Amino acid sequence: VAMSDDATVHGYVATHCKTMAGLGKSERNAWLGGAASEALSAIKTRAKNLNSRHVALVAQEPYIADAKGTLAYHAPMYLALQLAAMQCGSPVATPLTRKLPAVTGFRQAASWSPDKNAEELLSNGICFLVDTDLTPRVERSITTYLTDDNVIFSEVSANESINTSVRDLRAELDAFIGSAAVAGTTALLRELAVSRLKKQVELGYIKAFRSVSIDDLGDTFRVNYEVAATEPINFILIIAHVVRISA
Repeated sequence: VAMSDDATVHGYVATHCKTMAGLGKSERNAWLGGAASEALSAIKTRAKNLNSRHVALVAQEPYIADAKGTLAYHAPMYLALQLAAMQCGSPVATPLTRKLPAVTGFRQAASWSPDKNAEELLSNGICFLVDTDLTPRVERSITTYLTDDNVIFSEVSANESINTSVRDLRAELDAFIGSAAVAGTTALLRELAVSRLKKQVELGYIKAFRSVSIDDLGDTFRVNYEVAATEPINFILIIAHVVRISA
């Protein structure tokens, strides 16, 4: 979480996440907050400029207790911080959709609302809270990825599923760095990779995997695999087929 609402800083955060994944260092995602009372057109522009599977964006001010225990509205970056903490505190690939953050209320610019502009917010990659009879809840935990309708890149939890799979598998095989590449290394690496991926399925990190292969490139071994992310359940369709049934 970047504790800033500066659009330039937000761009740096998105670039950082992408760079770290590209370097094979540590896949990660970020939560960012727009400026307080920002117009919907401005927050849409933020999301469009980010357009990143690595970044989720919020624009509402949470009504929460400050350091002295006094309830007050805080900048959207604090809602971003709270949602990031919820992601960190829940099992891998758990959607924040319909989860209840510990906020007493929220507000946004008077020119838009989460009810009136819900579809517009979702289609523009903006995560937001809505009111319920009990407490505010997260409508959908989506990223700012807008290039296409790829569910894996536009859902925070599905993206986390893949990030964790790669990170976890790298950690499992990292012990081989510094070892001699002998005749049986390829087979051993594949066996360990398959075993760890099976464990990831058991843990719910991923839904399934297949086609594990190892390329021996000399001092480098490349692990290839196809993986199905653990996706969120966003919709349940009910279809009633009306027929006559005798008693």
